[in-house]
Amino acid sequence: MDLWAFFTASLRKMPTPLSSVVDFVREMEISRHMAPLQDPLRFRARFLGLEVANVLVDDQGHLRLDLVQQLLETPRYLTGPFLENDAFLLDHLFSSLRSLVENPPIRHLLQRFSPHVCHKGAERLIRDTLWPHSPQKIQDADVKRAVLAAWFTWLRQTTGSCFATAPAILVQQQYPLQFLQDLFDLLTFGSLRRIVSGQEYSVPLCPSLEQADLLRPLVDQEHSPGLKAAFAAAGLKHWTPVEASTPKELIEKVLLQSLGLELDDIKEEENLKRLEMNPLLAKQSAVYYQRPSDRAKKVAEWKEKTDLACTAYQALGDCALLRAWEATVASFTDAKVDIGRWNLYVSLGMHPDQPGGIGAFLYERINVRLQAANYQLQSLQIEYDSTVQQARQAQRLGRESEYRSATYVLNAIVEQSKVLSQEAQFLSKLFSETIQGYDRLIPQAFQEIFDPSLAQNLESMIDDSPAGFRLAYKHGRTASSQWTFIRTKEEFIASLREFFAYAEQELNLEAGLTTDLIQYIQTEEFFKGALARCKSNPAMQGSIAKPWEYISGGTMPGLLMAYCNRSQPFTSLERKIQNEAELLQFILEAKGKDPMLMHSPTHAFILHPEWLPETPSLHDFWEKMEVREPEWLADKLSNWLPQKDRALFLHRWRQHTSISELKQFRQSLIHSLSRPDPEAFVDSFLYESLPLIDQKIANSLAPLFDDQPFFTPVEVRERLKTLSYPFSLSDIDEQIAAELRKRGLAAPRPILFADTNWSAGFFGLAFSPAGTFDLWRFNRTGMSGTPMRHWFHLQRNGTWIILTRPQEYAL
Repeated sequence: MDLWAFFTASLRKMPTPLSSVVDFVREMEISRHMAPLQDPLRFRARFLGLEVANVLVDDQGHLRLDLVQQLLETPRYLTGPFLENDAFLLDHLFSSLRSLVENPPIRHLLQRFSPHVCHKGAERLIRDTLWPHSPQKIQDADVKRAVLAAWFTWLRQTTGSCFATAPAILVQQQYPLQFLQDLFDLLTFGSLRRIVSGQEYSVPLCPSLEQADLLRPLVDQEHSPGLKAAFAAAGLKHWTPVEASTPKELIEKVLLQSLGLELDDIKEEENLKRLEMNPLLAKQSAVYYQRPSDRAKKVAEWKEKTDLACTAYQALGDCALLRAWEATVASFTDAKVDIGRWNLYVSLGMHPDQPGGIGAFLYERINVRLQAANYQLQSLQIEYDSTVQQARQAQRLGRESEYRSATYVLNAIVEQSKVLSQEAQFLSKLFSETIQGYDRLIPQAFQEIFDPSLAQNLESMIDDSPAGFRLAYKHGRTASSQWTFIRTKEEFIASLREFFAYAEQELNLEAGLTTDLIQYIQTEEFFKGALARCKSNPAMQGSIAKPWEYISGGTMPGLLMAYCNRSQPFTSLERKIQNEAELLQFILEAKGKDPMLMHSPTHAFILHPEWLPETPSLHDFWEKMEVREPEWLADKLSNWLPQKDRALFLHRWRQHTSISELKQFRQSLIHSLSRPDPEAFVDSFLYESLPLIDQKIANSLAPLFDDQPFFTPVEVRERLKTLSYPFSLSDIDEQIAAELRKRGLAAPRPILFADTNWSAGFFGLAFSPAGTFDLWRFNRTGMSGTPMRHWFHLQRNGTWIILTRPQEYAL
């Protein structure tokens, strides 16, 4: 049975208010081919949010409330094949639509959005959000559609930003008025502002969006909808596959090939451009306009087309405005009022005890002058004492002229001493006052800002909470669009030169000292020392730290305190967890009906205590499980493998004997695989495939099962759902799962307790086919999932924390 063909046919035959404005047939056709390069669920979330936003705002920018009411009459559940997690997408959409109808302040705020946004970067965000229908000139309707699309799109984590994604999900879903106010501030003013430790702290609209999808390992390039959209945006209808490791590298190589360029051409043109921009060369000779060469024109075209292609690829699976807001909120995790904690401050070496740093350089220069002044004072004192003796002797002997001469010399020495003494006093304070002045000016001139592109190449990013931060130089301007977001050594040194020249005027410093300092920061000695100080900073992930960018562990409580203008710690439960049973006991103590923020030693997520059963079932369903038709099951598992690995797996498996018991059968499958973590892979397969349901029992549920002798529980569920295609008023997935469990035809419902933030992933506890009680990542109904033994092992003996009073971080 072709479930997808049956589902799309039912969509055409039985339209609903929602399917009349959302092209679900097109959505499903694209979605089916997204994996593994891109996430199908994130694509459907973005597609749904954008399509609805586009029809709810007319071309004059007016909200169509009559259509909102019609959409709310649509059945809530989409019952297509393997779409059980889409219930969350539709639930979020309908919840947002109800808020739009029932909350007048939301509608009033929406009307305040206008096309007069803060800068070009904000305009680009709006265009990228509305892709593929990106307007050339931003109109009132475009801004409102982009804002609604960001609100209606179900937010998921993509890189290691869990410390920001978890609270961001809560804000978007639970506090939509605050979410929309944030978007208004970002698009209008270019920043979010909060009060941190009694001081205003501002974070600018995130200057760069992550490129996680572009950097995934490249497979199946010929069928990817994302690559087709990318090359279409660049004007290519057909392309020849080339060897590449990521989609981004493929896009770059194909476009180079289409323009007759090579990578060396790009590098040479960039070097020429740097030479043209060199201020020293510009001063040495007259500058004449030169017509760009043919190669330069092609390189410029390549860069433009590459940007268009990468934007299209990313836009297919992500809402740009929503992702920019999430990344901007993430900057609050590093809201440092204490300048001494800044990576920049550490790299500059402001303390005089740090060799090669600015502090040591200034201290040495000032100390040389101070010692010289003190030496001169000592010399003058010796000369003064000697001259006093001469004057006294001349006075005794009545030598008036000698006495007057000595007195004149003494007065001159006194005047010189006064001048030198004042200079010594000035020099003795100069170092501390200069450093204090720099301390005051650095936060005004620089800011360290979250940059999601920095952490996206880290391995196991989903398991940790790394946060990438980039240094920005403000040039004395408040508009972040005019800041320099430093990415190279040259930009870093240029920003320091400009800052110290500005500080000389602001602090009324001596020109000579500043000149020496500016010359010093351009030396290799200073730069190597700055790199070394960054890498030795224990607060940073030192291997990739630079003075202008670094990776640091993001903390959710720190972000929340800054974002919520809170000065006191949150009420919390804390526990060191050693096993899954202790984790279950811990989450059962967090009673409540509202979602709560929670974090393990390396991951922040959302606890849902309302999902927890009053009396959790801990029955081991697998203890007496018999394996029927092992050959049929092994062949079924082989279909989960890449085509090239299937024959070898089956050959190895068939060497095993005595595999009628589950334990033996499981081991035979594990030993026949050549892949990472085969235990988790096999348990995931067995969990959703056992017990096998024969044809007669399956047909007793509905006469739909005459084409094969056996069916897995998931296959039975998917066929039964065809009776309710395409929409349902009730949760058919959950109802079928409950019925199968009631009849003993599926594993018991796991103890689901949290949203992981990851796509289609919910934390749950259950007995595994291995016979152990484990932490799993399940789909919504708990019929499919993956055990997380390795991940949980990394969390053991660490502190788990639940922020138990959601009203403390309510907005």
